[in-house]
Amino acid sequence: MNPLEKYRIIDAHCHIYPDKIAEKAAAATRDFYSGLGSTLDGAVSTLLKEAEFAGNNHCIVQSVATTPKQVSSINNFIAGAVFKSGGRFTGLGTLHPDSSDIKADVDEIISLGLKGVKLHPDIQQFKIDDYRMLKIYELCEGRLPLLVHTGDCRY
Repeated sequence: MNPLEKYRIIDAHCHIYPDKIAEKAAAATRDFYSGLGSTLDGAVSTLLKEAEFAGNNHCIVQSVATTPKQVSSINNFIAGAVFKSGGRFTGLGTLHPDSSDIKADVDEIISLGLKGVKLHPDIQQFKIDDYRMLKIYELCEGRLPLLVHTGDCRY
């Protein structure tokens, strides 16, 4: 018996993008974190192949909206990828502090079946205690867990 078969291995931080923009989006993330040595292209098919190779049973997938207009399309893409994954993915939605209707964005995340929200202060250019974030925190409280990417020593 393969020793990995008795464990459930979950990769809790996987970024995926639509094929049309995957390579460009992955390169932008790689450039932002220069020196990390990331080499993957951000495509769903690549993640599935690499997860299988590594023995991962499950991936938590996400992407981050750098502008408010990206929120809905990203959330729909993530939800679609989760649906097509055959149970291999759990999806986190994205929100943006400058959205004109954060309540509708939160309601959409819930209606899509996404299980939480990924926020990235450095890439989305906000501080965790920024007043714009209060509405997001209030609307997610008790409804959606937040994954907040922190700890970049540059900020």
